[in-house]
Amino acid sequence: MKILFIGDVVNEDAGQALAKFLPKFLKQENIDISIANGENSANGNGISPRSAELIFSSGADVITGGNHSLRRDEMAEYYSKAAETNYGSHPKKTLIPANLRSEYSKGYVIIEKHGVKIGIVNLLGTVFMNPCDNPFDAADRIITEMSEKGVKNIFVDFHAE
Repeated sequence: MKILFIGDVVNEDAGQALAKFLPKFLKQENIDISIANGENSANGNGISPRSAELIFSSGADVITGGNHSLRRDEMAEYYSKAAETNYGSHPKKTLIPANLRSEYSKGYVIIEKHGVKIGIVNLLGTVFMNPCDNPFDAADRIITEMSEKGVKNIFVDFHAE
């Protein structure tokens, strides 16, 4: 199993570069799951529906977030729609850190590839960040939930300073 994690996609220029190079790379390297941190993919900072769609259309399976995930009001509807189906077959798995209180995301998703369940968790550090819940408490809760669902392989995007 090959998993590719792409660190912060910063602004739409980076999203355009991703769109240009990622599809070929995914095919060339036989990548099974691709994850991109998109919390700063909009021009300025934060994520926008446009920048999220650009990342997904480039071939990312999951977009993880960070402290700027909730910065843009226009993402509320996008997150809401994605949250309705994030944990089923919906292709737009957009995560907000599990310990950043949000009605839109549990902070993790489970993807099954080749008969193997892969858990992807998004957590936020607490140093130099806006107040959030303890990431280790969230991690313990999520690992327990995933274990109960038969997940043995867990990938964590821990967004921190």
